[in-house]
Order: sequence, then structure tokens, then C-alpha cells
Amino acid sequence: MLGQKDGAIAQLTGGIQHLFDKYGVERVQGEASFLDQHSLSIAAKDGKDSLETQQVLIATGSKASQLPFVHTDKRDIVTSTEALSFEEVPEHLIVVGAGVIGLELGSVWARLGSKVTVVEYQDRILPGTDAECARVMQRELKKQGLSFKTGQGVDAITALPGLENVNITPNQWGQIEVDPVTFGTDVQGMGHSSIHAIGDVIKGEMLAHKAEEEGVSCVEGMAGLGYHPVNYDLIPGVVYTNPELAGVGLTEETCQERGMDVKIGKFHFAGNSRARAVGNTAGLVKVIEDKATNRLVGVHMVGADASEMIHEGCVALAAGASARDIGYLCHAHPTLSEAVKEAMLACHDMPIHA
Repeated sequence: MLGQKDGAIAQLTGGIQHLFDKYGVERVQGEASFLDQHSLSIAAKDGKDSLETQQVLIATGSKASQLPFVHTDKRDIVTSTEALSFEEVPEHLIVVGAGVIGLELGSVWARLGSKVTVVEYQDRILPGTDAECARVMQRELKKQGLSFKTGQGVDAITALPGLENVNITPNQWGQIEVDPVTFGTDVQGMGHSSIHAIGDVIKGEMLAHKAEEEGVSCVEGMAGLGYHPVNYDLIPGVVYTNPELAGVGLTEETCQERGMDVKIGKFHFAGNSRARAVGNTAGLVKVIEDKATNRLVGVHMVGADASEMIHEGCVALAAGASARDIGYLCHAHPTLSEAVKEAMLACHDMPIHA
């Protein structure tokens, strides 16, 4: 299994290098720091080098935070990085934090036979996701043997080195402040910096697909093609557990906090013929429509292949569609996506199979 994982990573990274070669992109590998706004010092294995630039895009990604009171030894106390490479199934694995990565890795090792205990500071798992979907997820993970304890948590603060010479100061979470349209760091105070940043190193969800959208927009702007806006309200979030959880737009809890009057439609996969046929009936689809505008404002789901089905919700929200608009679209039968259609119809008390 580990060999297959390593092979897939090698193929994917090799594919990126192939694209670099195809389009004439020079790759310089090393640790970079700014000498000034247009000069970089690069520390590589074979020594130091410097690079002159017109513009810079910082896209470092992120790494696991170190607990302030625990030293990770990469053997008994590990980060998510080492948890992907255990040579043996741990007898007992304690996961600190019931967020996306913790649950994804915890569920993997639980299915392989490890006793998994998840410790979370808050009183629920997956903070920020739809609470009802999170409860369904927790119920299904408990069936798989995971146990949950709340009331304990940790926090860590990291910094991003190498920015001192260009007067960029990361915030308390190690993130760089950028212009929301150009992704410029604005070190000159003119709104158009030659230094840009995207992805995990700036504010927002730490998602690869979010960083990709930011990267495309930023590079287009740097090339003089103009910046296309990144709609952060329509970036789907996915938890790759079994079952999967996915959502886009506002949650029911957020709507309540904003005082919005909404209609909610739900459909459980237990009533879906494809889910019945393949034996994956856990979960539901939940849609939220604003009564004031008759527009969908949120789509959330937990179940098999939720990561694939959520994009219909993305398109619906982007188009300003109503639940009826999507509910009246013909969905192929038998498919899991029929549950989306049914939830849309249920929003107006019109479900066909419920």
C-alpha cells in the first residue's frame, strides 16, 4: 500500500517536471530568501546562488505545526507527514484535533485495524462544516471504531523566514497579508507590489484547489492578462474519509447567525437506488435556499462520492439558481446524484422518493 502511494506521488511530481520541460520553465531547487524586492538568495545542496526577478509569487504551501509543549520524535509522536508512512499499523493512535486531516488519517488507520482516539478542543468534530453533516460523519466514524473525546486542544504558532529584507511581516499565524484581487503584498504601499503570495501562506482555507485558483488568477495578472476574481464563497470543502463530507456556500448555522430566513431540503441516501445497490446508504444531501431571494446559498452532503457530487452545488450557487431550478433538471437514473435532485425538490416539499 505504501509502495502504491509512493509510486503515485512519483508519477504526479514527475508529471509536473514534464510540464516544466514542455513549456520551458526553469526549476531551481533550494531555500530562498529575499535580498531585496527583485533579488533572491537561494541556498541549494551545491552551494548558494542568487536570482534576479521582475516579479515573485510566494507559494510555499504549509507544513505541520509543532505543538508548543511536545517534541515530535517522528516515531511515537508524529505529525500528519509521518502518519502517512507508518511501516506497521499502530496498535493505538491518538489524533489531536478533529479537523479534516486528523479525521482523514485517523479513519485510514482505523480501517487498517488501529484503535483510534480523536481528541478535540471544541464540542464537535469538523468545526466550520455543517453541524448536521458533521454529526452524521461522527456517527459513521464511530461505527468504524473511532472514539472521540472533547475538551482538550493545542495551538502552535509558526513564522515564515526569509522576508525580513522586503519588510513583509507575517501575522501571528505565520500568514502573509495580500491584496484580495492582485495577491500583491503591497510592500511599496502603492497597491501593486512585485511580490505576490497565494495558497496556505495567506489567509483562507488551506486547500490545494483554492491555491490553484489563486495561482491562475495571480499569474494571469502578472502576465498582463488581468486578474479574474476568485470567488471564495464558492470554494468547495471536502473531507476524504469514508463516507466523504463535502460542502459549498453557507451552512445552516451561519444562516442563523446572520438572521437569514431560509428553506432547507434534505434527502438521505437510504432512499437512493444507486446507494442501495452498492451498499453505501449512509449520509444525506442538504440544501439551503434563501427565502428572500429564492436562491440557493448552501449545499452540503455526507456520503459516498460526495467529493464528486458537490460540484453540482458549486455550479448552482454560481448561477444564482433556485432549488426548483436544479430539482427540475433531469438526473440520470440510477445515480447517487439523484439525491441532489431529491434534496432540491424537498426544499419545496416536493420530493419524489421520500
